[in-house]
Amino acid sequence: MERFVIRGGNKLHGEIKISGAKNAVLGIMPAAILADGPCRIENIPDISDVSAMIKILRHLGAEIKMINKSTLEIDTSHIRSNVVGHDLSKLMRASYYFIGVLLGRFNH
Repeated sequence: MERFVIRGGNKLHGEIKISGAKNAVLGIMPAAILADGPCRIENIPDISDVSAMIKILRHLGAEIKMINKSTLEIDTSHIRSNVVGHDLSKLMRASYYFIGVLLGRFNH
């Protein structure tokens, strides 16, 4: 059995930055489609799935502003399309999140 043995007498101190949860942000970003106005999402991890989600949202007509490297503002008030093409949806497995929000927004 493996184990860690820590010996010392010094107290630990300092700070660490906890990045946002990938699975949470991939559900939150498409949910902006259901909002009446712009949504600001903070503590977004810098991962390829987030970049793919941004591409899909922009393709649908959303305006996305990078406030800083971990904060986005998403305005979906100009979205008129309810179709995410295969070329974009294949970029990530979590593209199925768009099914519910587009159905909720366009009723079909």
